[in-house]
Parts: sequence; structure tokens; C-alpha cells
Amino acid sequence: MKLRVQLQCKNLHEYLRELNPEILDRLYNHPATCLAVYRELPSLAKNYVMRMLFLDQPLPQAAVALWCLKSFTCMTHCLILCPAYKLLLNCQILRRAPSLDRRARVVSLCL
Repeated sequence: MKLRVQLQCKNLHEYLRELNPEILDRLYNHPATCLAVYRELPSLAKNYVMRMLFLDQPLPQAAVALWCLKSFTCMTHCLILCPAYKLLLNCQILRRAPSLDRRARVVSLCL
């Protein structure tokens, strides 16, 4: 009896969105996987990853919002509408990190 599995994903990003965090943690612990995922990111998302790569601590979301287009009037709307930021969160390349101040939202890089 052969087991047939059919993937319903159109691309790597959709596949990563469907994986649970434990599997993603194991995948992101391998440099080759990180490089493959990085190469498939759009250029703006690559820019965000490179900006955060050597940070020792989580980065406030407000700082990330400053990287977005200046045409947005509100920082919150900027992050919600920014496709590169949404992609990094959906693929769990960026994760919302706990902070001491509940009002201050921070993100950390998982690669």
C-alpha cells in the first residue's frame, strides 16, 4: 500500500505558514534552510532580516514601523499593511517577543 501525500501549497511561504512552531524551530536551526528561505523572500523582507540579523535583543515594533513607507499616517497601519512584514510574521521568521512593558510590542528574528 502506497501512501500518497499531496501538498496544497503554491509556494514556500504558504508551506512555512502551515507548519507548527516546533518544526519551524528545527528547520531554522539549519543554515542551509535559513539560506533557502532567505533567498525566496522579497527584497524588502530581505532588507528587514539583514537589519535585524546581528541584534542581541528584540526590536520594538515601532522601530520596524519606521522602516515602512512614509505614506502611512499611523505606525500601526503601516505594519498591518506592509506585505513584507506580514510575510515575515506569517512564516515565523519574525516573532512577537514578550516584553516587560505590555504596551511595548517587540519582535525578534528567528533565523
